[in-house]
Amino acid sequence: MNLKEHVAQQTVDATVASAASKTTYTGASVTLGGWLVSSEAAVLAGIVLGLAGFVVNLYFRSRADAREEEAHRARMRSLNEN
Repeated sequence: MNLKEHVAQQTVDATVASAASKTTYTGASVTLGGWLVSSEAAVLAGIVLGLAGFVVNLYFRSRADAREEEAHRARMRSLNEN
């Protein structure tokens, strides 16, 4: 993967992770609002939305961690060769 593709992939991952984080907060807010107005449907929708945001965020954060670990290994190999 060349540098341009790497940067593009990081940008996409960061954007999706950010949107997923916002979705999680929105789901939590909808759950709280649904609970305050005693709407079971709103509470359920909020829980589903929050969980979906959490799962997507977890996936993209794990991808970022794997990329960072790979970059770290490459730096260590480079330092050991010198």
